[in-house]
Amino acid sequence: MKITFVLPTVNISGGIRVALIHAKALRDSGHQVRLVFPPPKPPSFKENLKYFLNGKGWRRTTESNAKILSNLSMLQDCSIDHHVLKSWRPVIDADVPDADIIIATWWETAEWVAALSPIKGIKVYLIQGHEIFANVPNRAQRTYWLPLHKLVISKWLQEVMRVLYRDVHCSLVENAVDHSQFDAPLRGKQNVFTVGTLISVSEGKNHALAINTIIEAKKLLPNLRVVAFGAHKAPEMLPGWVEYHINPSQNKIPEIYSVCDAWLFTSRSEGFGLPILEAMACRTPVLSTYAGAAPEIISSNNGRLLPDSVEDFVQAITEFANMEDPDWKILSDNAYRKAREYSWDVATTKFELALTNLINSEV
Repeated sequence: MKITFVLPTVNISGGIRVALIHAKALRDSGHQVRLVFPPPKPPSFKENLKYFLNGKGWRRTTESNAKILSNLSMLQDCSIDHHVLKSWRPVIDADVPDADIIIATWWETAEWVAALSPIKGIKVYLIQGHEIFANVPNRAQRTYWLPLHKLVISKWLQEVMRVLYRDVHCSLVENAVDHSQFDAPLRGKQNVFTVGTLISVSEGKNHALAINTIIEAKKLLPNLRVVAFGAHKAPEMLPGWVEYHINPSQNKIPEIYSVCDAWLFTSRSEGFGLPILEAMACRTPVLSTYAGAAPEIISSNNGRLLPDSVEDFVQAITEFANMEDPDWKILSDNAYRKAREYSWDVATTKFELALTNLINSEV
């Protein structure tokens, strides 16, 4: 098959990484794969004014192509055929080759793909979240009504598409974890109880819950150690005593998971929640909201499902901190075993089969 992936840009986000994993697997299976994407969207005047008034200067430029390609290489494989637009703008017919399949990977790219000529391929929409944004009300949701075949990454999203958008033909291709990257040997609790979390300022990620939780937990557990990472500079509300890693390498991320006794996953809305599996694959139990695939993955045997509440998260951290080492090891081992059930080999095979079925149905 000739397959084109249209990406919003390339950065270290989980959604981009998932799309690149599938692209690489398809390429390795002998298909002709091309990535097409613009550089990051430049900041709006309103965003720049906010930065300027906060004393952070004027953000005049976006990332260079060298930085974008560095992200691509770091995330997956720079050898995949790719085309980077010279500036941020919608992808048009002239940017993409004629193909069998063309895949939108984000709501804006779904708008672009829907407008392309039919000769660019059967139009597919890889949906990794139910996007609801205050700054573009209803615009993202309208993309779910577009005549694109949907690939969804969790049973929760499959149900959302069925109930809200009356689409019963979605293909389910659940996410997984790379066990060659995310793995850790048997271990006990750290000598200093350690909690970790991913800090993202994206809507729905609810980083305020994570930060307020660790602030309150520190009052009860003065020796608590907290590590975190994110793609950008830490938000101002993050305490200085948090060990924060900016844009860590892919090799560094498993190390961060592995030094933790509990991982906080605090999203309000999530398509899947890759950090859940990544942490569990590194033998770290997860304290999670009910977002995304968390209810399908987490149980009282391998972590905790919790309400969107600082008090509940603090209580769970305290419970884990006071837990006897043998009891914690049982949670850790169960988390690891659960993560091993999710394989990218299976996921990418399902992805390829879904595309093959689409082509066969058109013949």
